[in-house]
Amino acid sequence: MVIRAIEETLKKVDGDGLICEKVVTGKPNPTIVEIIRKDHNIPESELSKFVMIGDNPPTDIALGNLAGIDSCLALTGVIQSPD
Repeated sequence: MVIRAIEETLKKVDGDGLICEKVVTGKPNPTIVEIIRKDHNIPESELSKFVMIGDNPPTDIALGNLAGIDSCLALTGVIQSPD
């Protein structure tokens, strides 16, 4: 439903298609890493210097794994260290 609402706002004036390409970038979809890499002209060989830092294994750490980059689990937020 949210994607449909966004599509409506992106329609061309004549109603024929969208003004830009639709790209789903929500975690853990690795597409966002490719977009960042390409927008900043970072060669694929530099992915070894990337790291995904997050507190949610099913989204943040999964994104790192799917994108082929290192990840670091922060013990805050969703996952917390034992007291």
